[in-house]
Amino acid sequence: SSAYHAGPCGPAGADDAAPPSNVATATDCEDGVIYAAEGLASRDECDAAIRYAEDRAKTRGGWLSDRHFSVPTTDVQVREIPELLAWFNTTLATAIFPFVARVYGVDASKLRVIDAFLVKYDAAKQRSLPLHCDQSEYSITLPLNSQNDYDGGGTYFHSIARAVNAQAGGLVAFLYEYKDA
Repeated sequence: SSAYHAGPCGPAGADDAAPPSNVATATDCEDGVIYAAEGLASRDECDAAIRYAEDRAKTRGGWLSDRHFSVPTTDVQVREIPELLAWFNTTLATAIFPFVARVYGVDASKLRVIDAFLVKYDAAKQRSLPLHCDQSEYSITLPLNSQNDYDGGGTYFHSIARAVNAQAGGLVAFLYEYKDA
């Protein structure tokens, strides 16, 4: 999923361990760290995920934009698409959970997903999201499109007054206390 986030940082201690080798940036802000990493999913996997979502949207007559009351996105739930869910579960187990566990010093076996969704942004229809806080302890965004495919983008963090992004197949990880915009 992709979103725009802003606000204060979470608890300290995330920077006690050395980050994995695929961390492109680790941005300290107040007492937390925002991580951007590359190479957690291949370009082919990202393209397939987009194709699965587009196919699902076609079969149900379009993308949904009413699942999230206070912060609506144009999206599809990962669990609705068996092929997408299988890929996501594998990627969670082999790349995402181990990454989050390493950078935030938590036990990967205790991590769970509350809401996984693939968002489709259209600059003409929805350029950003309103300020909000995610309802999870940790949040990740995993871009599926190359940064060469669009202008702008990324996750905007108010506390550092800039967006943080990754290439397709990378991710941005942050703590829930960040307000999103």
